[in-house]
Amino acid sequence: MAEDGASAMAAAPSPLSVDKPVLIDAAMSYFSARPRFAIYLKGLENEITLKTPAELGGLKSPTYLKMNPQGKMPILILPASDGRVIPESEVITQYILDRYAASGSGPAPALSTVDERLTENLLKRLLDTYVCVNIGAFYTTLEADQRLAKLVELRKQVGILDGYVKAAPYAAGEFSSADIAMFPAFVFVKRISALTCGWEDVFKGCPNLAKWWATITQHPVAQKLQSEMESGMSESTIEPWLTASGALSQFKNTEFEWKLC
Repeated sequence: MAEDGASAMAAAPSPLSVDKPVLIDAAMSYFSARPRFAIYLKGLENEITLKTPAELGGLKSPTYLKMNPQGKMPILILPASDGRVIPESEVITQYILDRYAASGSGPAPALSTVDERLTENLLKRLLDTYVCVNIGAFYTTLEADQRLAKLVELRKQVGILDGYVKAAPYAAGEFSSADIAMFPAFVFVKRISALTCGWEDVFKGCPNLAKWWATITQHPVAQKLQSEMESGMSESTIEPWLTASGALSQFKNTEFEWKLC
């Protein structure tokens, strides 16, 4: 018989003993930035400690793989009294918003209508299923024609996502977890596309996303997060990464039209 989620998580307790929750993330990661957004939004910096994978020996270290066999981040390590490790950025973000709904110094996102909650959930689903799966085309190891095809698909999916964005004033209406999910992804795309492909306007032909972006970038927590992510994505930081994957040399190949917008 399959175990339920709570039992499965309890069966693989953290090898680390911590007194308060620890989020393992990295500044440039658009997935890790989601729970970090929630932490800053709720004013939980003193409640949840932030650490990098390097402090645990790296994503592929035995210690880390015991906590997340996928070898991915982020993860949230709960205190020793609980002992569980929570993987997956969306799950962690929702846990933080639920667990600390009545605490912290900031308000929790709360949509008042069924329609807004529908839009919130749909936007997150579309983002993760169709947009984020293609963002790796900027940095993973691929043949040049495969890389270009995924970037073309990324542009297509951003356009489809635009059709569901309300931008009234935020993605689903009022501020919600859809904004928390979408904002880091587009900070990453705008930054890395400018450095690699010379994209000038990620939201070209996407009026709803452009309007939403103009609003969300005025949010003080979003501004803090954007500054952190962009600082972690300096040319000197990402160049070795892109060189190792072969992406950088391919982007210099003028036989391919990389500038899609």
